Amino acid sequence: MKSALTKTRIIVFLLALTCAITITAWFSVNTLQYEFVLSEPKIPVARISQVLYRDLDNDGSSERIEIYNHPRPQDTYYINVNSGGERLINQWYLQDSILIHHLQFLDVTEDQIDELIVWTQGRDSLFLSIIDITDPAKREIFDTFVLHGREHNTQKNWDIGRIHALYSPDKPMSLFFTIFSGRSLKPRGIFEFDLKKHALINEFRFNAALGYSDMFDLNADGKDEILIGTSATSNFPDSVKYSDAFSWFFVFNQQLDLLYSMKKEGTFGGIKFTPGDFKPNPFVYLIATQADRNTEILKLDKYFHIVAEKKLNGYTTDVFKFDEKRRGQVYSKGWQLSKKLTIDTNLVVLDCILIDETKTLSETVDIDNDGKSNFYYLAGNNVYFMNDKMEKIASFEMEDGEKLDRISLKKTPGEQDEIALNTSKYSYLTKLNPSFMHAWLWPLFILQVVLYSSMLYALQLVFIRLRIYFAYFRFSLKESDNAILLINNKGRILTINHKVEQTLMLAKHSETEQDVFSLLQERKEICELIHLALKESRQINETISFSSASSSFIGSITITPLLNISQFGNAYLIEIRDNTEQVLLERQQNWQRNVRRMVHDIKNPLAGVQIKLQTIYLQLMDESPAIADKLQNEIEVANSEIRRIISISKNFSKFTDLAEINLKPVHIENLLSECIDHFKAFVTENLKINLIFMTKYRMAAWDKRQIELLMHILIENAIDALDGKGKITIQVNTLQNLAGMPDQYILIRVEDTGHGITPAQLEKIFEPNYSTKPEGSGMGLLFAKQIVNQHNGKLSVESKTENGTVFEITLPIHSKGRHISNDN
Repeated sequence: MKSALTKTRIIVFLLALTCAITITAWFSVNTLQYEFVLSEPKIPVARISQVLYRDLDNDGSSERIEIYNHPRPQDTYYINVNSGGERLINQWYLQDSILIHHLQFLDVTEDQIDELIVWTQGRDSLFLSIIDITDPAKREIFDTFVLHGREHNTQKNWDIGRIHALYSPDKPMSLFFTIFSGRSLKPRGIFEFDLKKHALINEFRFNAALGYSDMFDLNADGKDEILIGTSATSNFPDSVKYSDAFSWFFVFNQQLDLLYSMKKEGTFGGIKFTPGDFKPNPFVYLIATQADRNTEILKLDKYFHIVAEKKLNGYTTDVFKFDEKRRGQVYSKGWQLSKKLTIDTNLVVLDCILIDETKTLSETVDIDNDGKSNFYYLAGNNVYFMNDKMEKIASFEMEDGEKLDRISLKKTPGEQDEIALNTSKYSYLTKLNPSFMHAWLWPLFILQVVLYSSMLYALQLVFIRLRIYFAYFRFSLKESDNAILLINNKGRILTINHKVEQTLMLAKHSETEQDVFSLLQERKEICELIHLALKESRQINETISFSSASSSFIGSITITPLLNISQFGNAYLIEIRDNTEQVLLERQQNWQRNVRRMVHDIKNPLAGVQIKLQTIYLQLMDESPAIADKLQNEIEVANSEIRRIISISKNFSKFTDLAEINLKPVHIENLLSECIDHFKAFVTENLKINLIFMTKYRMAAWDKRQIELLMHILIENAIDALDGKGKITIQVNTLQNLAGMPDQYILIRVEDTGHGITPAQLEKIFEPNYSTKPEGSGMGLLFAKQIVNQHNGKLSVESKTENGTVFEITLPIHSKGRHISNDN
């Protein structure tokens, strides 16, 4: 029992552990590691156009840069720079609209402090401002005119699509910048601006669509070259020099001499590049993408020779960078899947990770503070952030129509970094906190194990209870001693057990889906009760009785409606109990009590009468001997009758003692041997009593006192039938049960070789007060039959005149339905 219970608990725990592991793994994969929490209320763009953070003075604390780009009534624009403690450092007013998306930070004063590069634009003019927070009163350049837009511009405004500043310590008084005009088409190119003269001093104009520019010492001459990648937008015809109908890669020196150019055909493609600063042999890696999602990665050495090449058919490449271990990280987007490749410096693939997302990926600041840049992509109104393993770690939800402009990081010594996100509608300052599921993953896992264990254990208990109820219900239907029917609310039989026909003594055979009233038409009293239960939907308990030509029935009926939530009876359980045996037993016990009382009432007066007769006889002998002699026979006859009545009453007393049966384990052979030993005095050379024991069973649950009385009655009758000469054989064997339960009954045959019993006598031998012996009471065989019946056995007799008599006693080894005591 304990072993089975322990096994059940182990199974329940393992199931709970499996569920907890599965659900925890699912949450770990499908929930993000971090969540964005606002540090301060969001700021509408209508009030502040943009808020960004930058550690300009490299003191470990970010300055807050607020850009107000909405014209006041005076048509002024301004920028506030605040310290990390939100203290205003200074405020700068500008005359024209600020190109917010093209703000840059460059250390043009070479004081290890970044200056803010601000481009402003009039209708057709470009202006430059450089803000130095170390000396707010002094600026190197303030609202300096830089460049005019295209003459005879057909557009309302000069639409500057992209402008990017470059600075090299090799030319400390120069600022290089590339500019790309959109539908205005021109000017496009790279320009050198003298910071001291406040004027353009050099330029290289072309018609390509500028994409990205950078400075890198590609030819290893100790001075940085200017590298420019473009895209193919097809605003100029093919015949135009450096047309944007093609993708281009340019390399310029700082005198803006073109050192190298590469052209790639294909509309709406583009060339990006990634410098490989692998001294002493620098390289640049070109990513040439076509509109049909085919990508070439080319490795270009300092001599502008292609030394390695890799093609990615069906993919465009968004990110290509090298880590500190000189391993290239390539994120390529396909039609259905994306993949991240890890390559070496010679473009050999080291690893490949497939990614479900097919979005354009962009690099951003280190938002999770793991020392590595993060990436993000847009999907609907959500911005999803990824780590360098291309795993989603956080998401930021924007409003409908909101577009992301810029992401910056606010650093405060001793505090958690904050992330500033600028969109087309709001400026947000947020913190990246661990999500609840990831922060409490292990405690929740343990809680799940406990919870699921409790739930499964409770369900197991409920299942056991339901199984017990089902087993009980099934037992009630199939194995119960009572007759049970289950009917629906229309009186159709749903299920029925085999006791119904037997108990109610029906002539018809029962079947499911049969009408119950058709089956029970012989039992009108039961049909009336069922009609009442169906009509009133209530439980009915009644006593019923009926009789037939051969038997009678006394019992009770219970009809229980099985109600649904609306108290409507869907089905009705009918249980009929047979109390006939119990009632008859109670009647017999009442009769036995009356007999004992009657015997008691008879014996005492008879004893007094017998004494009086003796006294009268003695007085007559003294006073009138002649009369005494004359009345002696009558007095003897009276005494004999009195003794006979007393004997009959004693036998009746024995009969009343048979009401109680006490079953105990008895040894069959020993019991029968002891019974035979009581009659040793009758055994002679002419009269023999033999016991033949042939069964393998030695023990049985019988009432020893009653079985002894039974055997005494039968052996005594056999001895009387022999008249001192013959043989009595007691044979014990096993009887095969015809109901299919083998070796359950003991057969005892008591056979004698006496004069036998006539057929007429056989019909009466079990009747009270009938005896073939002159002084017999006629109660012995009646007692014998009662003893066998109380043991749920059977007593039968066969006899032929002058051929002897055989009494067969069939007794169960275990008396069904009786209490068996194990007392010694």
